[in-house]
Amino acid sequence: MPLRLNSRGIPAWRGAELDLPPKERAVLTQLIQNSPDPVSKDAIIQHAWMGDRSVSDDSLVRCISQLRKALPDVKIESVYGYGYRLLAARATSADQPLPSANASMAHEQFLHASMLAQQHSAKPLKQAINVFRSIILTAPNFAPAKIGLAKTITTAMAIGLDTHVGASQAEAIEHLEAAAVLVPDSPDLLSAQAWLRDSQWRFREARAMHLEALRLAPDNADALLFYGLHLSGTGNPEEAIGPLRRLLTLRPYSIQIRAILARTLGMVNRYTEAMEEIAIAEEHDHAAVASPALKGVKIMVSVAFEPTQRLAQIAEKLSSSTNIPPYARINLPYVLAQCGLLCKARNLVQERLQSCLPNSPEGILMVKDLVAIGEMEQAAERLLGAFASRFSYLPLFLQSPELAPLLTHPAIAKAYQDMYQEVWQDRERSSMIRHP
Repeated sequence: MPLRLNSRGIPAWRGAELDLPPKERAVLTQLIQNSPDPVSKDAIIQHAWMGDRSVSDDSLVRCISQLRKALPDVKIESVYGYGYRLLAARATSADQPLPSANASMAHEQFLHASMLAQQHSAKPLKQAINVFRSIILTAPNFAPAKIGLAKTITTAMAIGLDTHVGASQAEAIEHLEAAAVLVPDSPDLLSAQAWLRDSQWRFREARAMHLEALRLAPDNADALLFYGLHLSGTGNPEEAIGPLRRLLTLRPYSIQIRAILARTLGMVNRYTEAMEEIAIAEEHDHAAVASPALKGVKIMVSVAFEPTQRLAQIAEKLSSSTNIPPYARINLPYVLAQCGLLCKARNLVQERLQSCLPNSPEGILMVKDLVAIGEMEQAAERLLGAFASRFSYLPLFLQSPELAPLLTHPAIAKAYQDMYQEVWQDRERSSMIRHP
């Protein structure tokens, strides 16, 4: 792709830096960093005009018009009621042209798959993976599709859905290695590699790569999301809130991101803020597409602060929903126990244990339920199995407030310490540097 950011972070056309006024350069940089995702008008103004609220839509329209004149071969599309997006391969893509007969279709498919991948539940993730695979078959040198496929597979693994999407870590690694040959300096590639390291529990390498990706592309939406999840998964949910809030300035209508932020706020006992985010997400969910996941997050946040039998009744109705991502999953026995229905919770756990293999993702997620009914030894046994199998979702799962009582179990405390030893060493080293 002839349009990209060079090593100095300046827009360049076929390797030559573009001579643009400051505002046009700032807007183009932001569009390149986020392509093919749309960028909201508010986010553009925040970035290029330093948040000056007096800037009119006319000023932004004129700026976009000047960019279109300066770059007649690049399509900058208006997204009605939202903002703009650059309809080209990502700025970090190789100058490997798509076959002309397939170019338009591949780009449209890529946009479609990217949107599906943002939904973070089993069915759309599986659809996204299949679309990315189809693009790669017809355009094997189209690096964004390879990176997109690897990111989507890793996301499915990291949130406990890898068995539902028919993909493996080996496939993600294969495509990232191929993309590294095509686009070795891509921040998008670097972010995907960091996210993969997280799923492999290689947290020290992951953190360095996340930070470098954000240094190269501070407004890259995926880089912000993956860094926020990295911080949550390494025991820093409070620090994760900043990147997630920044991400929402880029994707203010993303219900999934707002739900993740709400759950993260709940993890650090910021209940009021969490419920505010859920309320905003519910307002944006006009078609009720994400309602089950939103309600799942709402119940799991609410039950820690305001457990009521009414809440338990709502949880029972929603617990059968099948397309809820694990971070929003309703652990019904846990909710029942929190709401004072311990006997009912025990009966339900016993019923589910008979149909759930201990080392399956569903079986490991039942650890929360076992903790809720006081079966600590059985919960510890299952969780140790997840440590032994290096369950990809475990880093995020372990940060759940519902598991806090289990982390003091001697065997779990030892496994937890071994898992995060690198992270704690780095924190101690960082603390010594700041406070000699």
